[in-house]
Amino acid sequence: MKLSEVPSDSTVFIDANIPLTVILREQRGPLAQEFLNRVEDGEITAVTSTVVLSEVFHRSLITEVCRLLKVRSSHIALRYLKQTPEIFERLSEAWTALHTLLELPLTVYPVDRGIFVEAMDIAKKYWLLINDATHVALMTRLGIKLLATFNPDFRRVDFITCCGED
Repeated sequence: MKLSEVPSDSTVFIDANIPLTVILREQRGPLAQEFLNRVEDGEITAVTSTVVLSEVFHRSLITEVCRLLKVRSSHIALRYLKQTPEIFERLSEAWTALHTLLELPLTVYPVDRGIFVEAMDIAKKYWLLINDATHVALMTRLGIKLLATFNPDFRRVDFITCCGED
């Protein structure tokens, strides 16, 4: 299902790559922005997790450091960030991006031990990275079937519907 085809009044779990495509001004950014506008207008109920927020913040922060240092390697940026913590004083984009995301009517759920244990089983069964499997485990607990994502790996999970570009 396309993001634009998500029915009104649906509850959708939002993966990190949806806001990240907007934040990082990627090609699919306009599709994601249109979807997030529907969330902002209350047309769609949006749910996510602290894991997703962490992913968004981390990727935004590393991207900002890469831009500041004029390097492409996230490894170089991360090493520089750890070795030169005072650079945090020069960074603001990741905080702004996360605050903007949190201004949406978005319910954010924590991930507990039980969800993580379930995620390990899901990761193994569906060949997913652990953060992705954590999203699926939380969706299962909450009874959410729709996932807004551009990540094709989720298509291997047979009991959720991926909403992205097709």
